[in-house]
Amino acid sequence: KGNSISDKVDFSSHDFSYTLNTFYYYVLCLAVPFSLCTVLGQTEFIEGVEFSNGPMNVLKNKEEERMMMQSVVVPHEIRVTEAVLAHVQHHIRNNNNTSSSSSSSCETTLLLKRKFEYNFKLCFVNVIMLHFVSFSGKEKEKEKGGGGGRL
Repeated sequence: KGNSISDKVDFSSHDFSYTLNTFYYYVLCLAVPFSLCTVLGQTEFIEGVEFSNGPMNVLKNKEEERMMMQSVVVPHEIRVTEAVLAHVQHHIRNNNNTSSSSSSSCETTLLLKRKFEYNFKLCFVNVIMLHFVSFSGKEKEKEKGGGGGRL
């Protein structure tokens, strides 16, 4: 096992979606020192990647995935592990579960749409932010059959 926090923490033990709603997200943004860094011009933009040819399937493209799921500055310290991706997939499956029959066994595909990395100099913190698009196996079948699959 690595030294990453995602290797040490069981993310499946708590559902954070009910404790961090939109209001509390913005309160958190204003309450943390990162906002002060930005106001004082002490936030360094390191990298921004937008997949203009469509999102990248992070579950099938292992080499590119490894590069995109880690920091440019400190790649061995800041990275997204398979455990985090599995938690995100599990959360999506549970939240999209309209019928309890086969939805939970449906494959959920994660596509990386964009990545940002920042260095908040006053806080001595580097952050990577990943934006994903997801769809289930059922939506994939609709798309192949000419139906209205969404991305």
